[in-house]
Amino acid sequence: MYRIIFTLVYWAAVSSVLQADEKTPHDPSAAVKDSSLAATIWNEFRGPGGAGIVSTTNVPEELTVDSATWSVATPPGKSSPILWRNGIV
Repeated sequence: MYRIIFTLVYWAAVSSVLQADEKTPHDPSAAVKDSSLAATIWNEFRGPGGAGIVSTTNVPEELTVDSATWSVATPPGKSSPILWRNGIV
């Protein structure tokens, strides 16, 4: 009985992964060719264009805990966070 339940759960998980993969673009850069998406999706190091330059003038000079509007725990690493849709990758 457990073997049947495990098999059903396994194939349901595999099926959902395969369906999710069909919805994911195979070329991530294709998703940001539209400039309206590029403004909200930073799929590269140091933001859109990779320059790390802000084009607006109302940015804070210092980042403090009190000035943050949100925060998220991230594991240690050697890369820049990537904003993708409504999350951090």
